Amino acid sequence: MPEPGNLQALNRYAYVYHNPLRSIDGDGHLPVVPLLVAGAILALQVVDYGWTAYEAWHSLQVMNDPHASPEARAEAAANLALTAAFEAGEPDDLLPISLPLDDLARVGLIGGVRKIGKEIGEEAAERLGKEAGKEMAEETVETTARGGTYRLVDPTTGEVQYVGRTADLARRAAEHQRDPIKKRLMFEVDWLTDDYVVQRGREQMLYEHYRPSLNRIRPISPRNPRLQEYLDAARRFEEKMR
Repeated sequence: MPEPGNLQALNRYAYVYHNPLRSIDGDGHLPVVPLLVAGAILALQVVDYGWTAYEAWHSLQVMNDPHASPEARAEAAANLALTAAFEAGEPDDLLPISLPLDDLARVGLIGGVRKIGKEIGEEAAERLGKEAGKEMAEETVETTARGGTYRLVDPTTGEVQYVGRTADLARRAAEHQRDPIKKRLMFEVDWLTDDYVVQRGREQMLYEHYRPSLNRIRPISPRNPRLQEYLDAARRFEEKMR
């Protein structure tokens, strides 16, 4: 008997208590309301995606934390990629396949929720994958860039006497070593970036800050129509590095 305390359950001919429009009973053991089952499944999915969203958010926080170790940031990036891939490939991991539904109802209900879960999972994977991939690509470019901005510093006084930019920092450092004056100064890398616009803006910012004696002219003329564009690009890059 599905419910020993319910007198209607004694009638073996009373399919789902005479209410077939509201309930179904595939095996004769327990009437089930499909909408309630669907609600329970969707609730489980909400919990699942809520936890997934939290894990993704936490991974992004670690990846953006400048105080986190390289190992922690690499692990967070890997966790984020795995989470996104898993949600795209297994959106129905919480579906109770053994629900007491008849075959038609089970296939329709589970198929519908699976489709919703797959769409949500793919969308999340695409969004998170793009964000993580873009950030990881930017970090890789920054750390492997050949060019950037630099300072020449007096090792005795610590005074910055020259600022510059280049597409090849190693080559420029070697060139300064052949200069009779600049070879006595320490070559300090300021920013690593191959972005020409950012380099121009940052070089101008360094010049305005230090007013170095060996820079005979300012890097960007005040009449240059792209002056503000260069400075804005450098400031955006600086904000991203914080």
